[in-house]
Amino acid sequence: MEMRFVDGVLDIAVTGPIVRIEFFLLKGSTARDHEDENLDVQRVPSFSIAMPLDAFANSVSIFENVRKKLVENRVLGQVPLADDQRGSPAPKTIHSPNFGQKIS
Repeated sequence: MEMRFVDGVLDIAVTGPIVRIEFFLLKGSTARDHEDENLDVQRVPSFSIAMPLDAFANSVSIFENVRKKLVENRVLGQVPLADDQRGSPAPKTIHSPNFGQKIS
């Protein structure tokens, strides 16, 4: 089985019974390249997967169960509610272990 690392999800598109998920990597300058903290980091599409809609729906519940266990075990803090759950936009922050800064 092939394994690939990604920094996050760039986009999810539903077309009929198929869900396409596009992943990204963070590319750009690192702290080793510059003295200042204003690093030029961009999201670069990495690869996409396509899956049936019902498989996507099942995977969402699997991810949610893992997230809940990580919060219970204090590996993760509480995750902010999404826009539709709290009425205001959730922060759009990305953090990659490859870079020493957060990107908004």
